[in-house]
Amino acid sequence: MIPGLILSKQSNIQNSIHETFQSITGILNSYANSASVNPVESTHQIRKKLKLFRAFAKLLKGCSDQDSYVAVNTFLRDLGREFSELRDAHVRNAQLQELIIQQAYPGFQELMKELINLNSFDVKQIENELLVNNNRFLWFSNQLNTNESLVRYFSGLDLSDEKILVSFSDTFEKSRLAFQSGFIIPDSEQMHEWRKRMKDVQYQTELLAGDENAAAISFYPTVVLLCDYLGEMNDLHMLASWALQQNNDLKHADKLDEWINETKYRNNELQHEAENLGNEFYHLSATDIIDEMRSTINA
Repeated sequence: MIPGLILSKQSNIQNSIHETFQSITGILNSYANSASVNPVESTHQIRKKLKLFRAFAKLLKGCSDQDSYVAVNTFLRDLGREFSELRDAHVRNAQLQELIIQQAYPGFQELMKELINLNSFDVKQIENELLVNNNRFLWFSNQLNTNESLVRYFSGLDLSDEKILVSFSDTFEKSRLAFQSGFIIPDSEQMHEWRKRMKDVQYQTELLAGDENAAAISFYPTVVLLCDYLGEMNDLHMLASWALQQNNDLKHADKLDEWINETKYRNNELQHEAENLGNEFYHLSATDIIDEMRSTINA
C-alpha cells in the first residue's frame, strides 16, 4: 500500500520519499521471489510496479539534475523490458480465455481456441527461459537491490513541495498534449502514448495522495476509467497484431481477417468513449488539478 507523500516540511518530505521508495522496492522483491510459484501474477505486478516506480522518479525529477533522472528512468525501463514478452503472452491468454467465456465473437470460437493453444506454447517457452534456464527474476531482484544510481537519486534530492507539484502539473499537461495529438492522428501508437501519459497521471495521483485518499479526488475516477479504456485498446491491438503473425499455423486462418475486423469495432467503441472522457477531463486546467491535489494532501 502506498501511504502518500507528506509535503509539509523538508524532513517530512524526505522521510515519506524514503518510506515510499522502501515500499515499492519491497513489493518488487516480493513478487520476484515468488515468481516460480505464480509467474503470471509476479510478471504482471513487476511490470505494473516498475511503471509506478518510473512515475515516482518522474514526479521528483525537478528536485534533481537531468542526468541523474535519465539514468534512473533508463535503468527502471530496461528492467521492465526483461519481462515485456512474457507479460504480453500472459495478457493474450487472459484475453482469449475471457472472450471465449463471454462468447464475445460468435462464430470464431474455434479460431480463438487455436490461438490459445499457440499462445500457451509461447508462454511455456518464455517462462522456461526466464525461470529455469536463466532465472531473470532473481537477476532482477539483485539488480534492483544493488544499483547505486537508484539509491543515490532518491536519497540525494533537493526536495520542495512546489517542485514536486510542478512536476505533477507537467505530467498532466503532457497527457493533455498526447490526447490532442492522438485525435489529430488517431492511430494505435498515438493512443498508446496517451495511455502511458495517463498512467503517469494515475500513479502520481496515488503517490501524492496515497491509495486510500486518491479515490476521494474528483478527477481520479475519470483518470482510472481512461486508463482502463486505453489499456484495453492497446491489448486488443497487440492481440490482433500477434494473431496475424500466426496465420500459417492456423487451421481456421480463413476466419482471421474477419475476426480482426470484429475486434476493430470494439476498439472503435473504446476510442469513442475515451475521447468523450478526455474532452471532459481536459476541461480542467493544470491550476485546477494542483489546487485540488494540494487541498487533498493538506487535509
